[in-house]
Amino acid sequence: MRVSVDLEGFDALARKVQVLDQRVEAMLRHLVRFYSRAIEREAKRNAPVDEGELRGSFGTLSAGLMAAVFNTADHAKPIEFGADAHEIGPRNAERLVFFWESQGRMFYGRPGQSVDHPGNKAYNYFRDAIRREWPQLKQAAIKNLKRVLGSA
Repeated sequence: MRVSVDLEGFDALARKVQVLDQRVEAMLRHLVRFYSRAIEREAKRNAPVDEGELRGSFGTLSAGLMAAVFNTADHAKPIEFGADAHEIGPRNAERLVFFWESQGRMFYGRPGQSVDHPGNKAYNYFRDAIRREWPQLKQAAIKNLKRVLGSA
């Protein structure tokens, strides 16, 4: 038994698939970049403000189909996820100095003195930003994918 396969038009189809692949990847790169910046803006808007360091420490890195939104402030993680009670002491100064909210006054510690921090509840500024932007990202990806594939 002999089988014959006609490959006419295969090269044209392969080129069309390659072009679609490039268009889909370019569209997804754009969406990743756009929505990572949107998540950064939303997280920054949601973040609590005391002295402004938290809001001023956001950033975004994107490369291809991956992106990272981050915050470099030392207190970003305990604010996002909360913190148990813990002891704090001076790191870059001789003594602790801060506004003691529950007492309504400034606290000036003795040199080297540590104090008990009562901890804090989570303030999910990142999580809420992602949850707010995720549906739009999915919707935009589907819409643009249909557009790119429909132009084939």
